[in-house]
Amino acid sequence: RSAADGAAYDVEARTWSLIANAPTPVPPFSPAAVIGSEVWIRSGADLLTYDATTDRWATSRLRGPSDVYELVADGPRLLLVSGSDETAEVPDRVLDTRTGAWTRLPEDPLGRSFDRQITPTNDGLVLTAHAIGADDLPTDPSLVQAALLPSGSDRWQRLPDSDQLSGGRFTWTGERLVDATTGGADGGEVNGYGRTIPFGGRLDPATGEWSRLPDAPKERTGGWSVEARGGPVMAVEGWLYDDRAGTWTRVPRPS
Repeated sequence: RSAADGAAYDVEARTWSLIANAPTPVPPFSPAAVIGSEVWIRSGADLLTYDATTDRWATSRLRGPSDVYELVADGPRLLLVSGSDETAEVPDRVLDTRTGAWTRLPEDPLGRSFDRQITPTNDGLVLTAHAIGADDLPTDPSLVQAALLPSGSDRWQRLPDSDQLSGGRFTWTGERLVDATTGGADGGEVNGYGRTIPFGGRLDPATGEWSRLPDAPKERTGGWSVEARGGPVMAVEGWLYDDRAGTWTRVPRPS
């Protein structure tokens, strides 16, 4: 079928049904977010909205550079987050889905950066990213930096830098921001770091304190490599990690 068709899954009845075709094709891995009964999808410069209660689509055109934006749900707000400020700083935009009003997030204190991710938490929005140096190259080691935009505030607060290398899997557990990526890197024989820096870690945005993943298993030792993140229990790299208990359980492969 076409890239504009779709289907809905009824969780209770365990049945699939076709939905109305999207007004434009939706490429694989298109950024998406869910707010209430609406699914928001960025398809190129088009912002598509699918209402699951009415089985209807709506579309609007984004202005300016749009192919860098990821979509993040923050209550009734839709955040359009620039994934990279490597060549130029692109403002992060906010759509109030109740009123249709557009605003911009305040300029963040991290400067030029890449692998930018904004995660809503109980303390406000947390921005994580990797810095770009004066030589236009990533800093080495490229540690995760962070900033907090408290709820109701118009000014970011710079948080302490981490001692971890990865940040692409951050999820909010209700208490901490967690990236459960296993393993680490020492920088190699030339210009090594003098230690192994872990890829994953945890951040308490209320205190700005970073911590290690407790008793993290070695990388590439998990079971069935599914990935499901969100909340205190998450599946990453074939492991089920429970941040409340600090435990890891190998995910078995289904029969």
